[in-house]
Order: sequence, then C-alpha cells, then structure tokens
Amino acid sequence: MPDPAQIVFTACGLTKTYRMGEVEAPALRGVALDIYQGELVVLLGPSGSGKSTLLNILGGLDSPSSGSAQWRDHDLARADEKALTRYCREHVGFVFQFCNLISSLTVREHVALLCDEPTGALGYETGKPVLEGIAHQSGAGHDGGGNCA
Repeated sequence: MPDPAQIVFTACGLTKTYRMGEVEAPALRGVALDIYQGELVVLLGPSGSGKSTLLNILGGLDSPSSGSAQWRDHDLARADEKALTRYCREHVGFVFQFCNLISSLTVREHVALLCDEPTGALGYETGKPVLEGIAHQSGAGHDGGGNCA
C-alpha cells in the first residue's frame, strides 16, 4: 500500500450537477479517490460518464457542486477564481482534445489572451517572451491565423 503522506490529489464526495433552466444533469455523483505521487491513473468510461468533468475540477478549470477536491495544500473545491487561475498557471498543464482557438484572432492575439490578468493562464512575465518571439516572426510574415489545421 502506498504511503498516505505521498497523496497528491484527494477527492471525497465530489459531485457536479449542470443546470439548464429547470433541468438538472448530474455529471459526477459522490466521487472519492486518492492519487499518489508518481502514480499513473487512467480514466475509462463511456461518453458522458464524467471523465472530463473530473479532470476539469482536478485541473482547476471548474468547481464541484459539492464535496472536496484537494491537490497537496490547495483546496480546489473552495478556491475562488483568482486562486484557481494561480493554481492552473503554476501547477497544471492541459492538452485539449478539441481545437479551442478563435478563428478571427492571430497567434499573437491568442497568446495575449492567455497573458490577460487576472484570469489569463500565463503570467505576463511568462508570456512576454512568447509575445516578443511571435512579434519577431510576424515581421517575417508569420503572424499565423487562428486555424487549427
């Protein structure tokens, strides 16, 4: 059995219910899990079973309806938007399944959105060299549209 001191993620009684008018759609119902340092975890399940919802909560992109979710000393279930943004910025990396770009924006504009305070995913100091590199490339005609091909 792994050492409990090595738990990095823990969730207890985690629920998420989406509301659309008077209709409620439960996505998570009482999830409980512990994830240990260095452990490989695979989430399997059919479409609509809550895999992405759970990952979004553990990644700080969404908040649960009830229950607790914690990464080390970060209480993800009770964190405000600013704290979740800081958590995402400093501790989480995402590779999204779908292309989430805005087709009317350039590459530079997409990166600038990520650097926008207080909700941007990158801090200004992190994003500044990226923006400068893009500006340099733009001078060579490589501004890059928002296409995902």
